[in-house]
Amino acid sequence: MKNIFPEKKTGGFTLVEVMVTLTILGFVLLMILGVFRLALSSWHKGEEIQETDQQIRTVEQYLFRQIKSAQPYKTKSSRAEGDYLFFEGTAQMLKFISTYSLRYKRSAGLVLVIYDLREQNGEGTLFFSEKRVLNKDLQEEVYDPEAAWPLLKNLREAYLEYYQEEDKVKGANAEWVREWSGKERGQLPGAVRLRFKYEKEIEKGKSTQVDLVMRLPACRWEEIKTVPQRRVIPQRPTG
Repeated sequence: MKNIFPEKKTGGFTLVEVMVTLTILGFVLLMILGVFRLALSSWHKGEEIQETDQQIRTVEQYLFRQIKSAQPYKTKSSRAEGDYLFFEGTAQMLKFISTYSLRYKRSAGLVLVIYDLREQNGEGTLFFSEKRVLNKDLQEEVYDPEAAWPLLKNLREAYLEYYQEEDKVKGANAEWVREWSGKERGQLPGAVRLRFKYEKEIEKGKSTQVDLVMRLPACRWEEIKTVPQRRVIPQRPTG
């Protein structure tokens, strides 16, 4: 007996169609993951750059306030050399007297400040140390590198410079020098500059040149003290 009802064909996908579909789906997911990974990497890079820039700005503010508050402090030496201006600066270390303290929260009066650039494993670190000025002979103060605090790390080719203003009387040109002795020069430099290259962890092989310039208003203290200023007394208007 013949079947009067036609047989229904069962629908489905062939093995080739399934494999092609899975391959396309895999490529799409791979592209999505790549875009997501690139966006995440860019976000981390931006966060690190912002954090690094913020750290440099914070340190710059600290240095600016402390160096701006540098005082032309004259100290006595036990070697019978007489009074002299205390300020010792080299390319790797700076010693001076300031009224602004980073260590003490309350007013500490005058503090002896030491900035120290040290290199370890090819990377430099800026350290600082502070002591209250209690001893008149500052040359006898012993600096302990182990007791210093790090301010800025991951520096390359870092050094300090000091601005020598033009002096026609002494025949000195305006220039940056890497050594400054207050004892020999009898005055403070016009400014202090910290130069270094900063290599971000996420951008190995790419260094950024940074110049931090801090001026010293007290550099003209001797000039103001020795040159008398004429005082003008206002007169009562006539009529």
